[in-house]
Amino acid sequence: MDLYVPAASNPEHAVRWSLSQKMYTDLLIRCDNGKHEILVPKAVVCPQSKFLQNSCKKEWAKTTTREDGPTTVVELPDDSIVAVNAMIDYFYHHTYFPQIYSSTGTSQADTAIKSAWKASESQCHLKVFVIADKYGLDHLHAHARQEFSKSLRSISQQSDFAIIMKAVYENTGPSDPLRSDTATMFAKHYKKAIKGDSDKLTEIIAELLEFGTDLAKALCRRFDRLRSKYTIRIQTSWNSKWRSGDTNSDGSSDSEPE
Repeated sequence: MDLYVPAASNPEHAVRWSLSQKMYTDLLIRCDNGKHEILVPKAVVCPQSKFLQNSCKKEWAKTTTREDGPTTVVELPDDSIVAVNAMIDYFYHHTYFPQIYSSTGTSQADTAIKSAWKASESQCHLKVFVIADKYGLDHLHAHARQEFSKSLRSISQQSDFAIIMKAVYENTGPSDPLRSDTATMFAKHYKKAIKGDSDKLTEIIAELLEFGTDLAKALCRRFDRLRSKYTIRIQTSWNSKWRSGDTNSDGSSDSEPE
């Protein structure tokens, strides 16, 4: 009698194995205007998303028939495969992978995902940030914001800065923290961003007036921080000089005020 070797050794491994094998799935997510589909188990994703949980309620759930039987269908026409795939990855792994892709979609979807990440990591993180905000996924929202801010540091092309800033301001609201993050990063690395072309900065601000306001605030904050550091440095230097000042014959120091 052959010894049965289980495919997974614990519940967590079992969940990930079912995703990679596309087995025991009863929820079909369509995105990108129906161009891509992802199959997942309701038991994994619905407890982590109020939106998906509500979408699977019998009174308004859409269904289709597959080999495995009836499957609930959720349509996300306005959401990209990059964002949806990252969201699903997060449900399984509590993170998502810019360069390591789970086999959740078709080969066409995998190609689209890889091409998008290769073209611009910052834009992909932005898409994840937006979908997390849209569906109230707070932990993914915070994680995507952190990853987006990290990715900005590696941008070297002037055109990339302009594209990213435009995408941020088109996809976020006035009080969104991602706007402040982007303006702050630009203020810190503005020389690299415009590469001596001040006209380019003028063009960006003219097109994105809200960015101009946020950039001015970020530059003021940066100036205040630098001024505080400089002031502390001067005070430290003066105190050191005071303590080690030359002493006159009467015991007074040349550094002391009259």
